[in-house]
Amino acid sequence: MARLKIPKLTIALSGIMVIAYLVLSSMLLFADKNNISEFGFSINKMANIINYSFVHSSYAHLFANLAIIIASGIVVESALRKRDFLALFFGGAAFSAIVFCAISPQYSLVGASAGAVSLLGAAIVIDPKKTAAYAAIALVAGYLVISGIAFYVESAQKKIAEEVIVLEQAKKEAVHLGNNAEAENISAQITKTSERITFPSSLGPSNSQKRIPCHVPRINFESLKGTAIEQPTREDLTWASLLPSEWE
Repeated sequence: MARLKIPKLTIALSGIMVIAYLVLSSMLLFADKNNISEFGFSINKMANIINYSFVHSSYAHLFANLAIIIASGIVVESALRKRDFLALFFGGAAFSAIVFCAISPQYSLVGASAGAVSLLGAAIVIDPKKTAAYAAIALVAGYLVISGIAFYVESAQKKIAEEVIVLEQAKKEAVHLGNNAEAENISAQITKTSERITFPSSLGPSNSQKRIPCHVPRINFESLKGTAIEQPTREDLTWASLLPSEWE
């Protein structure tokens, strides 16, 4: 019986992406807009041509890419040399970034979608049956993980909302007693706590709005096509993970 080869590079890439997201994300697993802008690839940040693949705009974006990377990586890594595997992933990511930047220089690119698709294409050529089987398993697992995180977020949001209600009541009591200093202190607590409350998601079969911090514009999520900030002049950007190069 052939011994199963451990996909070390696939595991390493996936692990780095998860760690990077946790480091760059803000409260409740949401991406920090400043970090996304700083580490995304754009015409003004060409040096990020490698690391932009490790930056994701949300946990759903991250796990959707991880599902394809893991499913494809298992197949590709068993057939190619390590350097060829890395060249395929990063070469595909770099090529896609350059082409996209040439077409839409006003946007910043984040996410491993391009590298994931490069691996997926190679995996289909190498062994389409295994790739389909692994992809199905990985996508189901990814869906369960995303659903689990969403459940955690809903619970956390409910708890935060309850905290705000209690603080609002305490503020009213302080005002009623004429304790202005205490009321101002509670107001600051309310503001700080409210900043942790994010937009609810609106799930649909082909389009869902991800939960993101209140101070960040809503983002459309279009499966593996990626994410795009809603712009007044361009409402349907769905080729890759896009963010404006300059955030106000």
